Amino acid sequence: VFRYCLSSSNGGALYCGSSISKLLVEQSSFIHCRTSNNFGGAIFTSGQCVLSRICGFDCSSTYSDGYSNGQFARIYTTNDINYKNHINDSSITLSSKESTNPQYALYLYFGNILCPSVNLTNNECCNCPALFCVPTGSSTSDTCCISYSSIVNNTANGGYGCIYLYRPDSSQRIDTCNIISNKQTCIIYGTIYTNAN
Repeated sequence: VFRYCLSSSNGGALYCGSSISKLLVEQSSFIHCRTSNNFGGAIFTSGQCVLSRICGFDCSSTYSDGYSNGQFARIYTTNDINYKNHINDSSITLSSKESTNPQYALYLYFGNILCPSVNLTNNECCNCPALFCVPTGSSTSDTCCISYSSIVNNTANGGYGCIYLYRPDSSQRIDTCNIISNKQTCIIYGTIYTNAN
């Protein structure tokens, strides 16, 4: 259990820089973790990453000089389809709007992104409070799949959207999910904002 972890660097509880090539976190809880920097309220990593059976509760960035992203986690791996960027059987809830321009409870960048059985509820950001996905591009296979997940009651306060699927040369899929009662204050775009296939 990571409880009330505070950091002035990225990642309120865990920071893994370029020297860490693989990160596995399982059966762990992150409760009220904060960074005063702009990336990763609880977790920041730049290597391959698998988060399994994780509870993220009330984790955020408090950065005041501009935008911040990954209110719970910012995972930025290598631009290679063979690199894992997975979160499964996990719940992230109550990431709150504490910084100037917070975005995305989960920020997943590059690699093969898989999100089976993920619960993203009651998160609040300016833009896309649930999820941002930028997988490695591929014309032959899905590089991002969100499946059997619930994305419920998230609020874009001062902005738009709930889920952002980005990268035109990628094939992304939402399969067998509940996406319910998400709100936004800005009238542009919709609950799902995408320029992917």
